[in-house]
Amino acid sequence: MRIGGQLDENLAATSQAGRLSNHAATIEAGGNLKIDAAIIKNTNNGLVTHIVETEKSQRHEAVLSGHTTRYDWSQVDTSYSNKYGVHTAVMPDGSSDDEFYEYRYTRTINETQIKESDPGKILSGGNMTINSAMLTNDDSQIVAGGILGGDIDELHNNATKGERIITDEGSEIRWYAKKKKRRFRGTKTSQGKDWDDYNPAPIIETIDLKALAWQGNTRPNSTGITIGDRQQSHVQSAPAGINQTSRMAEAGEVTFTNATINAITLPNRDIPIDRPFLSPTGQQTEQILSSSTVALPNRDALPEHPTLPPTSQQTEQILSSSTVALPNRDALTEHPTLSPTAQQTEQILSSGTVALPNRDTLPEHPTLPSTSQQTEQILSSGTVALPNRDELTEHPVLPPVQQTERVLPPATVTLPNSVTLDERPLVLPTGQQFELALPSDTVQGQSIEPLIRIVAPDTRLPDNSLFVVQPGSDSHYLVETDPKFTQYKKWLGTDYMQQQLTLDPTLAHKRLGDGFYEQRLVREQITQLTGQRYLAGHNNDETQFKALMEAGVAFSKRQQLTPGIALSPSQMALLTSDIIWLTNRTVTLADGTKQTVTVPQVYARVNKGDLTGDGALLSGKNVTINSRGDITNSGAISGREITKLTANNLTNSGFIQSGKVDLTARQDITNLGGQIRGRDHVSARANRDIISTSTLRGEGADRWLDRQAGIYVQNDNGTMSLKALNNIRLTASEVDNAGKDSQTEITAGLDLTLDTLRTHRTENSDWGSDNYRHLTQQHDVGSQISTAGNLALRASNNLNATAANMNAGQRLTARAGNNLTLDAGTASSDLIEHSKQTSKGLLSKSSVETHDEVHERRAQSTTLSGDSVTVQAGNDLNIIGSNVAGTQDVNLAAGNQLTVTTADEARHETHFKQEKKSGLMGTGGIGFTVGKASQKSTTDIDSNLNKGSTVGSSQGSVTFSAGKQLNLHGSDVVAGRDMQLSGQNINITSAENNHTAVTKTEQKQSGLTVALSGTAGGALNSTVQTVQAARSESDSRIKALQGTKAALSGVQAVQAARLANAKGGDDKANNNLVGVNLSYGSQSSRSELKQHQTTQQGSSLMTGDNLTLTASGAPDQNGDIRIQGGQLQAGKDLQLNASRDIQLSSSQNTEQTTGKNSSRGGSLGVGFTAGPGGTGINLSASVNYGKGRESGNGVSHNETTLDAGQTVTLNAG
Repeated sequence: MRIGGQLDENLAATSQAGRLSNHAATIEAGGNLKIDAAIIKNTNNGLVTHIVETEKSQRHEAVLSGHTTRYDWSQVDTSYSNKYGVHTAVMPDGSSDDEFYEYRYTRTINETQIKESDPGKILSGGNMTINSAMLTNDDSQIVAGGILGGDIDELHNNATKGERIITDEGSEIRWYAKKKKRRFRGTKTSQGKDWDDYNPAPIIETIDLKALAWQGNTRPNSTGITIGDRQQSHVQSAPAGINQTSRMAEAGEVTFTNATINAITLPNRDIPIDRPFLSPTGQQTEQILSSSTVALPNRDALPEHPTLPPTSQQTEQILSSSTVALPNRDALTEHPTLSPTAQQTEQILSSGTVALPNRDTLPEHPTLPSTSQQTEQILSSGTVALPNRDELTEHPVLPPVQQTERVLPPATVTLPNSVTLDERPLVLPTGQQFELALPSDTVQGQSIEPLIRIVAPDTRLPDNSLFVVQPGSDSHYLVETDPKFTQYKKWLGTDYMQQQLTLDPTLAHKRLGDGFYEQRLVREQITQLTGQRYLAGHNNDETQFKALMEAGVAFSKRQQLTPGIALSPSQMALLTSDIIWLTNRTVTLADGTKQTVTVPQVYARVNKGDLTGDGALLSGKNVTINSRGDITNSGAISGREITKLTANNLTNSGFIQSGKVDLTARQDITNLGGQIRGRDHVSARANRDIISTSTLRGEGADRWLDRQAGIYVQNDNGTMSLKALNNIRLTASEVDNAGKDSQTEITAGLDLTLDTLRTHRTENSDWGSDNYRHLTQQHDVGSQISTAGNLALRASNNLNATAANMNAGQRLTARAGNNLTLDAGTASSDLIEHSKQTSKGLLSKSSVETHDEVHERRAQSTTLSGDSVTVQAGNDLNIIGSNVAGTQDVNLAAGNQLTVTTADEARHETHFKQEKKSGLMGTGGIGFTVGKASQKSTTDIDSNLNKGSTVGSSQGSVTFSAGKQLNLHGSDVVAGRDMQLSGQNINITSAENNHTAVTKTEQKQSGLTVALSGTAGGALNSTVQTVQAARSESDSRIKALQGTKAALSGVQAVQAARLANAKGGDDKANNNLVGVNLSYGSQSSRSELKQHQTTQQGSSLMTGDNLTLTASGAPDQNGDIRIQGGQLQAGKDLQLNASRDIQLSSSQNTEQTTGKNSSRGGSLGVGFTAGPGGTGINLSASVNYGKGRESGNGVSHNETTLDAGQTVTLNAG
C-alpha cells in the first residue's frame, strides 16, 4: 500500500500529500506500506482516564524521640514497663526510650489509568516507510512487521502521562511519662498518650499510562499471590454519520476518523481490494501491494476503473472536478472495499478530500461484577481460587474488592517457589490483561524474571460489511470475512489445530471467525502483549499462527488438556514458550441471543519489563528514522532487532529499546526521566551535549525522585558507547551494562559530570499545648554506573563525580585531560521536638517543658570500584571523602597535584529542660512551703568531623603518582601487595575533629515555709522523710533499710518526749520539745561547664608486601616527605626516599575544660516552741553566697609509626 500526493503516467503514486490525519482509525497493509505526506497525525480521539485505587495497606511503625529512623511495630519491643506503668520501646538496633512515637495509618495508592481508548493505528505486515515534514503520534500505534523507517523532519511520539498518588492517613501517638499533680499530695506518674492526625502531604509520581483499569486483591499476611483485574480499550459507540470535511482550508488534506483501510497480500497475485484512497483535485493516491498497482484515476478515467462498477442502486455522483462519491450500502456486494453504515454514504468532496465513515457502533465494554458477585478468593495458603467451570464463559474472575493489603504491580500474580496455584481455568473479560510472574531464572549468568502474559481476545462482533455474522447452526464459524475481500482464499484457521488434536468437529463449538478473522485476533493480541507485530523468530502472520498452534498442540498433549477450557494459573506456570490455545467464550448476537464459540488465545512468555502495546508506540522489526529536525519521544520506540534514530535534537522521556539502539544527534541528546534499553548494544553520539537526568517532583517544600532516567544493555558481550563532542552530564541517572564481558565507554569532548538531585522531605506533627515534632531531611541522589565487564570514562577537560557509584566487574579507567574530582554529596536531617506538661492541684501548679534539636550533616561518598582501577588527571586529581577500590592493581596519577582528603560532616544538638512549681509545696517532712521553684538545664553539643577517603586493592598493588604535590589527609590507603607513592613532595597529615559541649544549669526557689521543729518534732520530720524515701525505692533491700531508719527516727522522737517529761516543768529551758517554724527565703544557683576536644584522625598506609615513598623534588628545590601522626605498615620492606628532608612528627589531641558556678540566698524566720518548761520564741536569719571556677587542659600525641616486617629504610638528600 502506498499513500502519496499524485499519480504519474503509470498510475503510480508520487510526491507528497499535504496532510494525513488518522483520528482513531486503522490503516493496515498486509505487506509493505509507504506514506508520503507533509504532515501526518495519528491520534487517539477517545482517550479517557480515571483514577483507580491500586493499593490499600495498613502500616504500623515507631520511632524514638530524638531519632529519625522508623521501624515496623512488629520489630519494636514495648513489653517492659516500670512501676508506674510507663512503657519503654526497645528498637532493633538496641536503642530505647520511654518517649517515642507510634504511627498507625492506612497507605492508599491511586493511579491514573485508561478508562477508554481508541488509538489511531498505522500497521504493516512488511516494511513501512514514512516520509514527512512532521509526524505526530499521540497515544496511538505505528507498527511494522518489517523495517519502520523514513525521512522525517520532525517526529513527536507523545504518550499521555498519569500520576501515582501515595496518601498516608491515620494517627500519630506520642508515648511519654505523664506527670499529674494530685489534689492534696504529690505527683502521679502514669503512661501518657497524645493522639494527633497523621496526614502528610501526598507523594505524587509521574507514571506511564496503561490501557487498563484494575483492582488487586489479596489477604493480609498472604503468601504474596495477588490477582488484579484490568480494563482495556473501552471504545464508546460513535454516532452514525459522515465526517464532513467540505472545503478544507488546506488542499491536500485527507482525514480518517473511525475508519479502517486494509490491504492484504495474496499468494499468487497482489490485488488491492481495499477502500480506495483518493487524493485532492485529480491527484490520486496509489496503493501498492507487492508488484501490482491499482490507482484510482481522476474523473475522466472513472468509467474504465474496474473497482467501481455501476449498479442499479449506485448513488455515485460526480460533484465537481475530481470529485467521486462512492456507492451506497446496496452496491457493496459488487464493491467489497467500501462498507459505510446504514445511515451514511461516503462522499469524495470537490476539494479532493476523502471522508470515510465512522467506525460502526461497538457494544459497551463488559462491566466488572460487583462485590456481591465476587467469585475470586485468595486463600490463606496462597492458593488462587477461581470460579467454577460453568461460570467461566460469562463471568470474569477478577472482581473488585473492599479491602486489601499491599498489591503487586498491575494485574500481576507472583509465583513463589513454594506456592501451589489454583487448578481452575483463568478466563478474562474482553480487553483485560493478566500477568503471571514466575520464579526468577538465570540465563547466561543473568537473573531474569519471566512472565506469562495474556490479554483477552476482543470477542465483540463486528458491525460492518467486511465481516458477515452467520448465526446458523450449520456454519463452522460465526464471523465470515467477505470472500471478495479474501479473493476466495481459504485462510489457515484453528480448524488446523482441532485436526491435530483429533477433535471431532461435530462435538466442538463453532469458531468465532474464519481463518482470516482468527489471524486478525491473534495479531491484535500479540501487538498488545509485546508491542510488536510478530513474536521473536517470526516475520509472517500465517507461519507464526501455525507455529503457535503447533506449540499449543504439543503442550496440550504433554499436559492432557481439553480444548475449549482456558489454562489455569498452574498450567500457565508450566509454559516454556509462546502458544495458542483454544478457549470457549460466550458472545451476544445483535438480537440478544448468546452463542458459545471457540476463540484462539495467545499465551506469551516474556520477561519483566518487556514492552507492551500501551501508550504511544512506534515499533517494527527494525526502526530506522532519519529526522532533519527534532525527535521527541514520551511513548515507546521499539525495534525488535535495531532502533536507529538520527535527529537535530533527540529528547526522550519515554522508552527507546531494541536489540541494538543507535542514537545520533547533530546537536543534543536529552534523556529526561526516560529509559534507553538495548539487549546487545546502545550507542549515543551528539555533536554537542548528552544529558541524562532523572526528574524531581514536589509539593510545597518537599521534593522526591519522580522518573528514574536510565541507559541499559542486558546481554553478554554487550557494548555501550556514549560520546559527545562537548559535555556529558548524568544527573541521578542509571547506566547499567549487565552482561558478562560487557564494554562501556563514556567519552566527553569537554566535561563529564556525574551530578546529583537533592530530595527534601518534611514531617510536621502538632499535638497542641506546645507539643510538636518537626523533621526535615535532605538527600543527594547520585548517578550509578555499572558494567559487568570494562568501564571507561573519559573527559578531554574535567571529570567531576558527586555521590556517584561506578562499578566494573573487570577494568575501570577514568581519565580527564584537566582536573578529575571525586567528591562527596550530603545527607542531612533536622529534628526539632518540643513537649510541655502542665498540672494543677488544689493549691498548686507545676509544669515540665523540654526542647530538643538534632541537626546532622553526613557525607555521601563517591565510589569507584573494579577488578583493576586506573584514575588519571592531566592536572589535579582530587578524592574528597570518597573511595577507590580494586581487587587487582589500583593506579592513581596526576600531572600536577594528587590529593586524597576528607569530606566535612557535622552534628549539632540542643537539649533544654525546665521544671516549674508554684503554690503549696511539700518540704519533704511535716510542713509545707507556699512559693515557687524552678530548675532549668541546657546542653549544646557541636561536633565537626571528617570522613576520610579510602583507596586500596585487596589482592594487587597500589600506585600514586603526582607531577608535583602528593597530599594524603586523614585517609587510608591499603594494598594487598606493594604500594608506591611518588611526587615532588609528599605530605601525609592528620585531619582534626572538634567536639564542643556546653552544659548550663539554673535553679531558683523562694517562698514561705512552715515546718515542725523541736527535738521530738525534728525526729518526726526525719521519720516522715525516711518513709517517703523508702516508698520511692524499687530495691527491696534498700527499701527495708529505709524502713528501719524510719523506725529508729520514731524511737528517737519518743525518747525525746520522755526526756522532756523527766526534766519536768521546773526547768524553764525545757521548752523545745515541739514547735513550729515560719521562714521566708530564696535560694538560687547557677553552673556552666564547657568541654572542648580536638582529636586527630591520622592517615594510614598498610601493605602486605613492600611500601615505598619517593619525593623526587624539582630541580634544586623541594623533595620533602612530611608525615604527621601517620601509621605506615609494610609486610616486608618499608622505604622512604626524599631528595631533601624527611620529617616525622606527631599529631596533637587537646582537651579543655572550663567551668564556673555560683549560688546565693537568704532567709528570715520566726519559731514557736513548747515543752514541759513552757513556751518560747526564736528568730533566725541567714545569708549565703558562693562561687567557684574550674579549668583543666590535657594534651596527648599520636606518634608517627613506621612498621615493617623486614627492613625500614630512610634515605634523605
